[in-house]
Parts: sequence; structure tokens; C-alpha cells
Amino acid sequence: MVSEAANPELMRLEVSGFPLHVGMSVKASFWKNFRTDFAPVADTAIKDTNIRVYVRSQEDLKEYNPKSHDDALEMGLDKSRDLSVALQLESIGVPEKQIFYLRPDPPMGRGPQFRKVTVTVTREILPDYVTRKELMEILANLPKPEPAPAPRKDTVVLKQNRSAVWLGIGATYSTFGKVMPILQGQVGNHRIRFVAEVGHTIYSYDQQYGTTSYDVQNRLVSCFLAYRPFWKASLELLGGWHRTEEYAWRYGKYTRKDEGLELGLRLTPIRHLALEAVWSPDERSIIGDEFVHWHADHLRVSIFLFTSIFGGGK
Repeated sequence: MVSEAANPELMRLEVSGFPLHVGMSVKASFWKNFRTDFAPVADTAIKDTNIRVYVRSQEDLKEYNPKSHDDALEMGLDKSRDLSVALQLESIGVPEKQIFYLRPDPPMGRGPQFRKVTVTVTREILPDYVTRKELMEILANLPKPEPAPAPRKDTVVLKQNRSAVWLGIGATYSTFGKVMPILQGQVGNHRIRFVAEVGHTIYSYDQQYGTTSYDVQNRLVSCFLAYRPFWKASLELLGGWHRTEEYAWRYGKYTRKDEGLELGLRLTPIRHLALEAVWSPDERSIIGDEFVHWHADHLRVSIFLFTSIFGGGK
């Protein structure tokens, strides 16, 4: 016996309704209903020598009775039905060498619909038995899939909207006219992210208030949302809050403070490089005038080098 499992199935048809205890001696009128179904099988087998036609019989569940010659367990009945179907296929042109016989299916039910022969047509890809050398030759001749196109190295657009964590370092020009190093972290995806920034000057300078001179430094804390309105664009909208302080250790607190809303834009002209410009109509406090606040519009500009440390794209 052979197996058709390794080869793709092209078509399948059933010859059902065999009379009880009848195999090869079925009447000629029985085949009239199936001749039209056999024609595509013959056409396919004649055109392609790799076509295999498998026939498999099935009996019904009627118990064998020697007196009435019922169907099941009658020795040889399944093979005679296989052979009768094979002869019909040969009569319309199916080559004998392309017809194969399979083990009978187990009985599944009672009635003429279960007394049948199934005809399965497949195209042989692998023979039943091959040597290792023959198998390697077959595999070498299989069509190779086309390689996926390499991603562009100059793009700054993530191809998938996966969540990621980014870390950046840069410099910003503070409200009080000083340049300070700044550290930035981002959490989110290509479309929207939460951004936090902290900055601190690395040097101190003298600032005169009244008759007193203070040794002061600047520090910054800000947090905002970054939103990319267009998927392929390198421009993002920014909105959030910030607090910038000029403070003196001698005084023990800030000498000047800016705090309030920030709105701005973020541009990523090339990979790993970002430019930010934020505008703030913030409230300003100054030493000696704790209860006096006024609006002082100002623009803060920053530059960053960044990369992803988790997920997303590098």
C-alpha cells in the first residue's frame, strides 16, 4: 500500500450507492451518473505524468450473514469495488500506472451512502521513498522565496507603533540666560509619548540682589506630552508644565523662579538627533517679592542626542 499524505490534493470525488454484496458485477447503468465526474480526472492524469489517482473503498455497518451475503466483512468485496472503479477510469484514458489502491476506510454507518469508493487526485511532489542525495536535489530545486527588502538606514520613522523607552542627553538655554546640561526620558510609542526632563548648571555665578551678592545656579524640571500628528512626519507637538529656578545655597531657596505652561515643537531631522523649542507664558517670582508675580513670555531652545533603551527602534 502507498500513502498520498505528502502530496497536495487536487480533486476528490465519491462513487457511492453500491448495491449490497455487489462489486465487479455492478450493472452498467450504475456508472452513468459518474461518467461526467470521471472526465476531469482523466484529463488531468493524461496531461501530467506526476498525477496520482488513489482509490479507497468503504463498506457499511451491516453485519455479515452468510445466508443473505450482507455487505460488511465479506472478504474481497472492497477490492472488487476498487478494481471496478479503476477499470472505469482506465476506460476513459487514465493510465493504469497512475492508479493506486489504498487500504479500505473503516465502516462509518449503515446504508448505500456508506457503500462507496473515494477517488483522490494528487500531484506527486516527493516520491514515497528517496535517498538522501535525491532528497537534497529535490530541495535544492524548490523555488526560493524573495528576500524582504532591507530597511532604509536614513529613515527616522518607526515602522510599527510599538511601545518603547527612550533616553536622551543634551543642552538647553534656560529662562535666566544660562546654558545647562539636560537629561530627557520618554515613554510611549511612535504616535504619542510622555516626556520628562531635568537639568542643572554645572557651574555657579554671582547674582546681585540689592546690596547682597549671591552665588547661584540654575535647575530645571519639566514634563509634557509629545504628539506626532502625521505618521511619516518628523515634527511633533509638545504641551506640558515646567519649573525653572535660580537658587543660592547661602540663601537656602530660589532667588528667581519661572513656573507654568509650556507649548512647543520637536523636530527630528536625522536619526538620534532632536531639536526642541518651547514657549512659556509663565509666572515669575523674585527674591524679596514673594507675593508679586508677573507674566514673562520667553522661548527655551534645546538640542538632544537620544536612543531607545527598550523596544521600538534604536
